Amino acid sequence: MTRKDTPYYFYFISNHVYRAYNPGDEAVEHLFETTMWSIGGIILLIILLTSRFLSSFMIRHIVPPLETLKQGAMEVQEGNLSIRLVHKGNDEYRPVFRAFNLMTEELSLSLTEREEEERKRKELIASISHDIRTPLNGIRGVTAIAEYYADDMEKQAECRHKIMQASGFLMELVNNVLNMNKLESGEMKPEN
Repeated sequence: MTRKDTPYYFYFISNHVYRAYNPGDEAVEHLFETTMWSIGGIILLIILLTSRFLSSFMIRHIVPPLETLKQGAMEVQEGNLSIRLVHKGNDEYRPVFRAFNLMTEELSLSLTEREEEERKRKELIASISHDIRTPLNGIRGVTAIAEYYADDMEKQAECRHKIMQASGFLMELVNNVLNMNKLESGEMKPEN
């Protein structure tokens, strides 16, 4: 553009806009300001549209998998270890969902094993209680017999022998229970 054979130039030097013009030309000044405002507006519009696109992307692609993981964690917290999460995308969330599912499987197996061990422990205690009660009842019965035959030395000797057998069996049973506790706590190694 020229005015009376005087050219006007826009120079862009080190991120500053300089121009050479006749100081009295207001049309060029207005054109320059309008151009600068337009460029600024376009840049601002690009920033706003990019921001809108990125926030829309986050809302559509990042938030739903996080919500699914949150719901799954709440289910596990409530005790539902059979929950399995599904993520159809092939992105960063797939290993996280796989790890979550593996964790719930491992927790479920661990809980099942613990329940089985607890059931076996209760059976063992019931069996031990029965095994302890049997010799104790024998000792009490033989003691009653010995009192009944207080004058019969042969019967007294027989009763003492049976009491010793029953108490020996009881002592062996108690020692076995103590050894089992030592094995479980690691104080003792099993013999081959």
